[in-house]
Amino acid sequence: MDARALEERFGAWLADDVVLPATERARLAALVRAKVRKGADAVKADKVRSAIKRLTDAFTWGGVGEADYREQLHELQTQLAVSERAPDERRTMAAIQVAQDLRRLWQLAKPERRKQLVWSLLERVTILGGEVTAVRPRSEVAPLLALRLHMCGPDRIRTGDLVLDRDVC
Repeated sequence: MDARALEERFGAWLADDVVLPATERARLAALVRAKVRKGADAVKADKVRSAIKRLTDAFTWGGVGEADYREQLHELQTQLAVSERAPDERRTMAAIQVAQDLRRLWQLAKPERRKQLVWSLLERVTILGGEVTAVRPRSEVAPLLALRLHMCGPDRIRTGDLVLDRDVC
């Protein structure tokens, strides 16, 4: 089986078997909002907070004059406000919608984005003989995914994380 056929079969599996339960949609929305808020500016915000603390300590111990302290503090507070700005709610809602519809996301994605999607959801994929035989979801997304049990033949069963578990009794 070639890579393209394997990708198509994996996409079909993803679209059909990885389903977000309706009860978990609110939790997904909260996770997406937290991820959007935590973006690249979170690191900058932490650095600015540390700078404010150091500046305040220096002022408290007499290392910085009051005028310089106020001026630098104002600049740092402005930087902090910019880095902590609220994300655009429309973009957040679009991200939530996409995350809730993996089938559409997979169909619209280019190969590189599909690879990113797979590894953002899964920590391991086992392929034997051109077939995906097992996957292990990342711990942070596992509770959000409702993976159906898959029969691996008449004498074997897979657990919810799709790892071959045991013989069927």
